[in-house]
Amino acid sequence: MSNKQLRNMLRIVHLVAGVMLIAFVYSDALQSSASFITLMRVVVPVVGISGIGMWQQATLSRLRRQWAANADRTSAEAG
Repeated sequence: MSNKQLRNMLRIVHLVAGVMLIAFVYSDALQSSASFITLMRVVVPVVGISGIGMWQQATLSRLRRQWAANADRTSAEAG
């Protein structure tokens, strides 16, 4: 997955989760439902993780490349 595709996917997830969060906060009907707590346990972490992912994308990409290089090196040594 290219950096542009990853960035676009994270933006979409972040925006959708943010809209859901706003709907939960400002809708009295949703706050009184039994599924509100369950949905908040999913939506809030998704918003946080996608925001951190967009903020630290360069660092995460660098770590991913290093991990892939180490995995290739390990498999070449073993095989």
